[in-house]
Amino acid sequence: MNDELVLIDDEVEDNQLEKWNVLVVDDDESVHALTNLALRNMSVDGRKLNILKAMSSLEAKETLSQRDDIALAIIDVVMETPEAGLDLINYIRNEMNNKIIRLVLRTGQPSQATEKHVIDLYDINDYKEKTELTVQKLYTLVRTSIKQYELIHTLQNKVEEVGGALSNQKLAMDEHAIVAMTNIEGDITYANERFSQISGYSNEELIGKNHRILRSGNHNKEFWVNVYKRISQGLVWKGEICNQKKNGELYWVDTTIVPFKDLDGTIKSYVAIRSDITKQKEAQDVLQEAKNIAENAVLEKSEFFASMSHEIRTPMNGVLGMLGLIKRSELNEVQRHQLSIAENSAKSLLTIINDILDFSKIEAGKIELENIEFNVRNEIGEIAESLALRAEESGI
Repeated sequence: MNDELVLIDDEVEDNQLEKWNVLVVDDDESVHALTNLALRNMSVDGRKLNILKAMSSLEAKETLSQRDDIALAIIDVVMETPEAGLDLINYIRNEMNNKIIRLVLRTGQPSQATEKHVIDLYDINDYKEKTELTVQKLYTLVRTSIKQYELIHTLQNKVEEVGGALSNQKLAMDEHAIVAMTNIEGDITYANERFSQISGYSNEELIGKNHRILRSGNHNKEFWVNVYKRISQGLVWKGEICNQKKNGELYWVDTTIVPFKDLDGTIKSYVAIRSDITKQKEAQDVLQEAKNIAENAVLEKSEFFASMSHEIRTPMNGVLGMLGLIKRSELNEVQRHQLSIAENSAKSLLTIINDILDFSKIEAGKIELENIEFNVRNEIGEIAESLALRAEESGI
C-alpha cells in the first residue's frame, strides 16, 4: 500500500451516528494492521467504520452468527484450509441466506483461486489481489461496497414495508371478501378460504379447475359473452352473479373482475373480488312477492268497488227515475218540497257511489278533478231539512 493515505470522506462526520460494520477475515495479522491503519479515519455518509477482525473462517462464522448488520466482508481465500475463504462465502450466501452483505475476495495467492473461476462459481461482489489493493483502491472499494449495501438495505426495508402493507390488505380483504385469481383461460390459480367456505369446494378441488364449475345456469350465454368481452379488453366488470355450490345450492355474489397486465400491457390473469349477497337477494324476492300480493289485493279491491258501485247504482237510478215521474204529477207545495229533498238525498247517495269509484281511479293514478259551482246556502239547507226528521225523532 504505497499511495497517499486517504483519511476522511467528503461527507460531514457525526459521531452520534451508528458505525458501519466491516468484517476483515484473514489469517495474516499484518493485513489486519494495515487495513485498520488505512480505514481508521474513514467515514461514509457521516458514519465511521467499525472494523471487525477474524483470523479464520470459523471466527468469521461466529461473528456473523452474532450480528446481522455487517455491511462488508473482505475475505482471504487460503486460511485454515486452501479454500476456507470460498467455503465461508458459500456458508454466508447459502446456509445463512444472507444476500445483502457485500462480499469481496482478497487473495495473496491468486493461483489458488483464479478470478474467472471464483467469479463464475461464487456469489461475490468483487475480487482483488492483495498486491493491487492500494490504500486508495481499498478506500474506493470500501466506500462503493457500503453505498451498495446501504441502497440494498433501504430497498429491502421498503420491500418489507410494502409487503407488510400488502399482507395486511390481503388479510383484511380475505376476512371480508371472496377472492379468486384465474389465468386468461379461466382456470383458478388462487382461491382464498372464504371462497372454499361459500362454494363447498376445498382449495385443492378449486385450484386448476375452470371457473365454469360454479355456473348455475341462471345466466344465459349472452351474459357471459358480454362479461368476457369487457375483461378481455382490459376493462373492469362489475355485476351480480348467481353461482352454484358443490351441494347444488345457489348463492349470489356481487362481483368485480379486474384484469392484471404484464409490463407490455398483455393480460396475464384476472382477479375476482366478490361479496355474498344471497340474503339481500332473498330479501328482495320476499319484498317483490309482498309487492305483487299488495298489487293484486288493490286490483281485487278496485274490481270489488266497481262491481258494488254498479250493483247499487242501478237501483238508485231507478229510484231517481221514479222520483222524477212523481214530480211531474199534481203535487201541493209541501209534497213537492219533500219530494225535492228525497231526490237530492238520492243524488247525494249516487255521488257517494261515484266517489267510491274515484278511489279506484286514485290508486290507478287516473283521477281527474272537476270544478263545479254550487250554492252553499242551498246545500246546507237541504242537508238540514233531510236530517230534520231524524233530529226530531231523537228529541234534538
